[in-house]
Amino acid sequence: MIRDLIFGTWCCLLAAIFCQGPEFMQQYLQRLGGHLDEARLIERQLPQRAERVASLTAAHDTLAKADALTRPFAFFRHLKTEIAWNTLASYRPAVPLTLEAVAYALVGVLLAVLLARPFRRRREAYA
Repeated sequence: MIRDLIFGTWCCLLAAIFCQGPEFMQQYLQRLGGHLDEARLIERQLPQRAERVASLTAAHDTLAKADALTRPFAFFRHLKTEIAWNTLASYRPAVPLTLEAVAYALVGVLLAVLLARPFRRRREAYA
C-alpha cells in the first residue's frame, strides 16, 4: 500500500513538473520578444547589431510558430541560454489548463512509470 502511494506521488510529481513546460516556454517567449524589441531599437543606432536582431528574430519566430509537438525541439534548437536563465530566475509555476499542458503531464507520468519500473520489478521479486 505504501509502495503504491509512493508510486502515485512519483507520477504526480513528474506530471506536475512536465506540465510546466508550456508555461515556461510562454514566459521565455515573452522575454525573448522583449530582447528582440530592444535589439531592434539599438540596431537603428548601431547597424552592426543586425546579426543579433536576426538571431533573436529567428528564435522568436520559430518558437512562436511551432505547434505543440515541435515546440520543445524549436525551443532547444534556438535556445538563448542567458534569456532562459533569466526566465528561470523569475519563473513562477502555474497551473496551465491547456491541452498541450495535459499532453506534457502525460509524458511526465509515462516517464515516471518507465523510471519506476525496475524498482517495482525488484520489489515484486522479493515479495
